[in-house]
Amino acid sequence: MKEKLAGEVQRGGGEGRVVHIELGRGVVALLIAGMLLVAFLGYLAWGQERVTASAPQAPEAVAVPQIQFNGLRRFYRTSTAYTPTLASTACVTGYHFASIWELLDPSNLEYAAEELDAWSGPLYDMGEGPITGADDGPIMAYARTGYNADVSGVSGKANCNNWQSDDENHYGTMVGLTHEWGSAEDMFIWNVGVNTCNVRAGVWCVED
Repeated sequence: MKEKLAGEVQRGGGEGRVVHIELGRGVVALLIAGMLLVAFLGYLAWGQERVTASAPQAPEAVAVPQIQFNGLRRFYRTSTAYTPTLASTACVTGYHFASIWELLDPSNLEYAAEELDAWSGPLYDMGEGPITGADDGPIMAYARTGYNADVSGVSGKANCNNWQSDDENHYGTMVGLTHEWGSAEDMFIWNVGVNTCNVRAGVWCVED
């Protein structure tokens, strides 16, 4: 069965003409369903906009200032004095007890003055570089030698029995950067010496 929808179109002064448009019920139902669907989708979109607008917004992350590094391997001398038996555990996480061969040319290194136990003081002309000396001489610290376990008094060999001894009759090697620029140093730019293994001293640490 079909519905008939009719409309009149009048032309000026002329004879009226009736145009009949016949739509099946199925087509009408389909048009109504389409309009309802469009209205429903529009309602959903409107509701989503309201929810988005009313939802609390997460605060923008606050930028944390970053310490600027030069991309070089880092090192420092501890301000705390340690016995040789504690030297291998004296460095902070990310650093280890340094061998002199890792420190030999500090121009290829960066001094880590911001580390908690790093020697850094306003009375020293350090800038961003390492400590060198004081009124009483070079500021020395324990460093690994690369030599076999040794307790002799020979610098470069002595290592407090591979840093296991605190005997006052045993010796460990210590090194410190030059502080008398007009004199020859013991090894490149380093002063070297020994200390008895019962004496506390600083430790050179280098980045892992």
